[in-house]
Amino acid sequence: MDKLDALIAKVTELQASIIETIIDAIRENEALILDMNTQDQLYEKGIYRDGEKLDGYSPFTIHIKKQKGQPTNRTTLRDTGEFHESFYIEYTGDGFEIKASDPKTEELKEHWGVEIMGLSDENLDELTKVYVADKINEHFRNSLL
Repeated sequence: MDKLDALIAKVTELQASIIETIIDAIRENEALILDMNTQDQLYEKGIYRDGEKLDGYSPFTIHIKKQKGQPTNRTTLRDTGEFHESFYIEYTGDGFEIKASDPKTEELKEHWGVEIMGLSDENLDELTKVYVADKINEHFRNSLL
């Protein structure tokens, strides 16, 4: 086998392992991913994964949140923190999905929509370009050299 054939064999092997490498990068960054969804998107910005603002709180909820010293200028879906803390990642064959195990999850998804879970394009771009790309580049270097 000459050098070209050896390189082709390495690239073919690399191609077969790329999904595994991506999933490894996701696993290594689970806490960051969940923080992007709960802290950045929901708490700090009050947005769905598509970047749209969540509808505002009712006057009654605003009154309660003011008494608790919580933000009222955006919908955060955080009262006690239990919902946000229950977020976890479930892996599929070639990807992942953000889910929550809090008992009120289904009620919140029914009221606000399933789009409260998942990364915005901005956060997905950051995850891909910074964290996943580094892992893929490292994998390429180690596999081809």
